[in-house]
Amino acid sequence: MNWAFCRQQRVMNWTFCRQQRNMNWTFCRQQRNMNWAFCRQQRAMNWAFCRQQRTMNWAFCRQQRAMNWTFCRQQRNMNWTFCRHTEKHELDIL
Repeated sequence: MNWAFCRQQRVMNWTFCRQQRNMNWTFCRQQRNMNWAFCRQQRAMNWAFCRQQRTMNWAFCRQQRAMNWTFCRQQRNMNWTFCRHTEKHELDIL
């Protein structure tokens, strides 16, 4: 009796153990796949965001540079005009 009972218990435990392992393995694989999918999405999103940011910053940077260049040229031209005008005026005085 005890031997038969013991064998039944072992077989049941073994079956239970295998089920548990299979369930955990399936669960584990699902989790990994989910995390991987999530991870890939996140990376893709971050990459897209990163590219947008870079493009935006580049566009902004180019605008700024263009504006500064225009402003710089204007300033130089104004100063040059002012300088020439002053020089001419001083020469007239002399």
